[in-house]
Formats: sequence, C-alpha cells, structure tokens
Amino acid sequence: SFACLFRPEPPTLDNLDLLEAQRDQLLIDLDAHGIVTRQGTHAPVRLACYRKHFNTCAAATPGAWMAQGLSFALPLFPSMTESQVQRVVDALIRCTPDA
Repeated sequence: SFACLFRPEPPTLDNLDLLEAQRDQLLIDLDAHGIVTRQGTHAPVRLACYRKHFNTCAAATPGAWMAQGLSFALPLFPSMTESQVQRVVDALIRCTPDA
C-alpha cells in the first residue's frame, strides 16, 4: 500500500474533526469507484485504554492524533500494472474536492 496524508489545508487540532470527516468521505467515494483503501496508520495514544493508563490527550501528541485521523493507504503492489495505477490516480482526482 501507499500511505498518504489527507491535508487539503494545514491540519491542526482545531480542524482535525472536519478534515477527518472529509478524509472518511474521500475513502467512501473511492470505494464507490472500486478503489479499496484503509486507514494509513494507527496511533495507540488515541486508544481509550492508552489515554487512561498514561493520562494523555491530543494536545500532548498532536502529530500522532493527526496522522491517524488523516492518513489513508492507497493500493500499491509489485504486480500492479500501469493501467491499474492510472485507475487509482483517476479515481483519486475525481473524488478529491477541488482537484
């Protein structure tokens, strides 16, 4: 897979919820075009058990919070053909607002 960071504008903790919702919609739209994606990375600091045990919050680890909320993985594999790559690129362009 090819990990990407969704950032149509500079991410901050103040706009993270909005950008995360937009990223989620992008993944739904890509799926509707037959492009399977997934979250790009996971941040343990966002897990409730981690936050409770270590008493942490988004402000303490903003990069981790934003990476989990805004990352996504596009398909990429050794036998992927040029036309398959182009299909992913075309769908990404079609599904990205203001592309």
